[in-house]
Amino acid sequence: MVKKCYILNCPTGRKSCKEKCSLFKAPKDEELLEKWRHSIPQKKDKVFRSIDYVCEKHFESKCVISRFQPSVNGDYVVDNLRSKLKENAVPTLFPGVEKSDPQIEKYVPEIKPKYVVVSKDNSEDNYVYVDVEVSDSDYVPICFNCLVGNCCLHSDM
Repeated sequence: MVKKCYILNCPTGRKSCKEKCSLFKAPKDEELLEKWRHSIPQKKDKVFRSIDYVCEKHFESKCVISRFQPSVNGDYVVDNLRSKLKENAVPTLFPGVEKSDPQIEKYVPEIKPKYVVVSKDNSEDNYVYVDVEVSDSDYVPICFNCLVGNCCLHSDM
């Protein structure tokens, strides 16, 4: 399978492109992947995924460690097998892509549903307690009857 740059109108990885250019796979880290998705103009028919690639043309030069490193006498020597991205690099350069292009749509992150887990607690008058997610790391046990407004035990609190 041939690797192609995800960015709209970018020829990198296609037969028509004669220029050699490094391709970088999308990050596996979810936070960094979300940063890439917010930065990259999204195609209407295909959201940027962790298996997609972006070429080095879309990164500022300060974000890329070139495989060719300058030597003491001014020549360039091959230092790495291939170019590499610096940690937390995000693509920001998109020549030839207009925001008004009908093939582009604004990236809207998938909203994670708030989960409600019902569990029975038979030790205290057969009340049903529900754990409601408050944030990504905090859970608060809530009496089911309080939740529906029928609790006479906790109504004074």
